[in-house]
This record gives sequence, C-alpha cells and structure tokens, in this order.
Amino acid sequence: MACQRRFMVASERPPLIGLNEVAVGMPVPEWLATRFRDLTSTRDAELILPRGSSLSPTQAHKIGLVDSLYASRSEMDDAIHSDFNSCRVSARAQQETIRGLRRQFLDYFDTCFDQDTELFWQAISSHETQTAIGNALAQLKAKSRKPN
Repeated sequence: MACQRRFMVASERPPLIGLNEVAVGMPVPEWLATRFRDLTSTRDAELILPRGSSLSPTQAHKIGLVDSLYASRSEMDDAIHSDFNSCRVSARAQQETIRGLRRQFLDYFDTCFDQDTELFWQAISSHETQTAIGNALAQLKAKSRKPN
C-alpha cells in the first residue's frame, strides 16, 4: 500500500488482496489501518478491516486499493515497462514530491511504531491468536492438497 502505483492481474482464478490480521486474531496496526483508510475511504476501512476480509482484484480496484487491473501478467508487465520508458520528468523531483505528500503520514508512522509493536507482541503471544493462526494454517494446508 506504500507503492506509488498498485497493479493486479484480474484472471479467471483471481488472487485475493487484503489485510487478514483480524482473521488470525491480531489487530491491524494503527498506521496500516490509517493508510488503508487514506487509500480507500473511512467507510470502506470500517467495513473491511474489522472482518479481516480479502478482496478480489475488481473489488480492490473499485475502492481504490489497486490503481490498475490487467488481463494477464504480460499485459501488466508491458504497461509498467511503458510507464517507465515514457516518464520524462526528473526522478528526484518525483521522489521529493511524493515524500512531501507523505511526510505527515511518515511522521504519524514513527509516532505509532512503539505502540503498534507492543500491541503486536501482546496479540501474537495470546492463546486466542495462536489458535487462530494454527487454524488458518491448517485450512491452507488442506486447501493446497485439493486438486485444481
């Protein structure tokens, strides 16, 4: 979510994107929830994050979590390559502009870091979270054994 541009391939079996911390018993770090809200909307963040929901590429694009969708990996690679080749402005000027736009968020991240780290360790150490992580891993393992 910190990238300047976010791309996904929307294929027949699309990958999912989202913050699944809550699904395994962990709170979403405040700085990450704030970034999600800034990219989407307050309402989308309130509906999606507390549930630990995953989104399809189309859903992610609709709410602003993803900037562009492509039909195939090669189409996406071509578009990215074209963007890099057609850029005629100073990379340094771009970087400094982005840094200025994100400075307030970066300062906020720094102020939240210790608190978020403490909450992370409390959550990861809890029996409830360890059980939820174990269950999620078991589901993934069972899913990987099923034939496609």
